Amino acid sequence: MIEFSPEHSGRVLAFGGTLAMGVLIGAILATMYFRPGLIAIFAQAKAMVFLSLGVGLLTWGIIGLCTGVPHDQPFDWITLLRTPAETIGWGAGLITAGTVALVLSFTGLGRR
Repeated sequence: MIEFSPEHSGRVLAFGGTLAMGVLIGAILATMYFRPGLIAIFAQAKAMVFLSLGVGLLTWGIIGLCTGVPHDQPFDWITLLRTPAETIGWGAGLITAGTVALVLSFTGLGRR
């Protein structure tokens, strides 16, 4: 019999979540192969997510830089955003990625 410790159950949960996301992404890619019109819809949805995350990070970084309060992390596992300047950089990068994805989805580049 296998005994589950808290550390082991966290790894099992992470593996299950990763496996479920992989199956979901594979199903989406297979669907888009057979229905090319979904590629533009998926790209536009991805662009909206990138744009909204970018605006949120940019706002958080600018407010943190202007107020001068310590840059507290919302979660312990996020180690990328240590300073307000890094948060502003990530926000600008996500806004750029969202804008490029949105423009390419509307111009039809890559469609056959």
